Amino acid sequence: MAKLFFKGIYRLMQLTVWVSFKVYFRHIIFYNKERLREQGPLIVISNHPNTVMDPLVALYKMPAICHLLANYSLFKNPITNFLLTNLFCIPVQRVTDVEEGQPLQNENAFKRANEHLKGGGNLYVAIEGFSFAERRVRTFKTGTARIAFSAELATNFDLNLRILPIAITYSDALKFRKNVIVTIGEPISVDAWRTEYERNPRKVIDTFTDHLEGIMRQMTIDCKDAHEDNFLNKLEMILQEENPQNTGEEYGRSKTVLKNMHDWQARDLVGYEAFKTQVQVYFYKLNRLKINDLNIIKFNFSNLLLLIVALPFALLGFVINAIPAFFSEKMIAWLNIDKAYDTTVRYVSGLVIFPLIWWLELIAIRYFLQDTPWLWLYMPVTTILGLIAWWFYKEGARYIHFFRYKKADKRGDLSDMRNDILTQLMPLCKDINQEIS
Repeated sequence: MAKLFFKGIYRLMQLTVWVSFKVYFRHIIFYNKERLREQGPLIVISNHPNTVMDPLVALYKMPAICHLLANYSLFKNPITNFLLTNLFCIPVQRVTDVEEGQPLQNENAFKRANEHLKGGGNLYVAIEGFSFAERRVRTFKTGTARIAFSAELATNFDLNLRILPIAITYSDALKFRKNVIVTIGEPISVDAWRTEYERNPRKVIDTFTDHLEGIMRQMTIDCKDAHEDNFLNKLEMILQEENPQNTGEEYGRSKTVLKNMHDWQARDLVGYEAFKTQVQVYFYKLNRLKINDLNIIKFNFSNLLLLIVALPFALLGFVINAIPAFFSEKMIAWLNIDKAYDTTVRYVSGLVIFPLIWWLELIAIRYFLQDTPWLWLYMPVTTILGLIAWWFYKEGARYIHFFRYKKADKRGDLSDMRNDILTQLMPLCKDINQEIS
């Protein structure tokens, strides 16, 4: 009975995530979504740019229940230990979870994972081990390979275990109403590596892990480091303002631009560095003027009219949602944890704080309006009004940036610099319509 209860909780969490993601993210695009219906046993792996958000993004549309290898430190509290254990999480120690020089004690975790896989279950692993809010794939840990081959070995390679790679790319992992691309790769059969494993198990563990890492790098935007990620973001701003594309097209364009950037560095490092310096100087000037390149070109009168019409609704949405938004943001400062958890704190606290404040507001409204029939609409309407207020804020900022740019660019110096950058940037966008693997 208890197991059935927690299965129900798991499904309720999936539904909650599905609904809340409609609000929290602007767009979520899945490529090869049908592969989420693969039958177990599976080890689902993903990159790890956004802490707790990553397993939620990877699994909320997966029909089968998936056990998770989770951070050992989350299980130290008796309450969270009870909840996480019953919600299909298995604690795994990392180097930071033990004293310096002490060995990791993950034998029990690996044993539980093996038993679960042998029973035909699914297991999720954030294979990089640590989370960093950057668009780059870090070195994979070998734990997934060791679990996979251990489970196959226990059944004499008759388990038909597969690895399902999921690449998650956030347009900005730390901000609200941004885009997410989720690419589900081809399932990888562990049994296909049997011969090599029987010859040299230690070598194959490393080789197989490298193989998984290479696949993940192909499936997502893989910058060399945080500096390159930041530079690519600047180029994306210019391109999206000059030639707006939908989320999927923009993602494909960014992959192409990054690939061509690497090719340019390889054949002409001096020319590439000169271009990079030119872009950095341009954005340095914009930052001094408090201008964002993403908002400087278009002056759309129809949008301006829409802003005027939306103003009262935006003001109402701001008034209704200002208090929960304030506390949700303040939670980040109050908890004072690693910046990588900003999105997780904002999202999870928002799931609690916004409905709670809305409920208190509804109590106050009912006190004055009694049992008005349409009060049940209050929460969905407040959500819509909040999104209108957010849109108004972002769209209004476009016009502020537009006028600042025009004022600062009376002599055309900024425009000349931008046009020169575009001349060099556009060739990097060739083969935009490449197939997404």
